[in-house]
Amino acid sequence: MMLIFICLALVWLFVQYFEKKRQDRLEEQHERRAEAYDRLLETLKNREENEAENNKAKD
Repeated sequence: MMLIFICLALVWLFVQYFEKKRQDRLEEQHERRAEAYDRLLETLKNREENEAENNKAKD
């Protein structure tokens, strides 16, 4: 009976450990995607500003 309890406790610890690692990976992935999205928005903003300046220079 004690052996079953120990095995169940080990399984529970492993599940918790791997779930925490999975959550950490998901959080890092979310942060990378958010940073990439911010960079994309900044690039698009700069591109629009450059196009507007080029159009003013041509006129």
